[in-house]
Amino acid sequence: MELKNKRVLVVGLGKSGKSAALFLRALGAQVTVSDSRSAEALAGELPALLDAGIMVESNADLLDRQFW
Repeated sequence: MELKNKRVLVVGLGKSGKSAALFLRALGAQVTVSDSRSAEALAGELPALLDAGIMVESNADLLDRQFW
């Protein structure tokens, strides 16, 4: 499968999510990662992801809201 310039979303930044995101980026995909943890909790993960050109989205704020 050709991934160059394809947009890819990786949900969850556990060990496999981070590895998948970096692998997909190395294949040329435009990667966005999303995780339920706060930006502060993701601080250790962020430098490697951002340096690789991966967009990071934290959903912690959304999960704290009650929609029902």
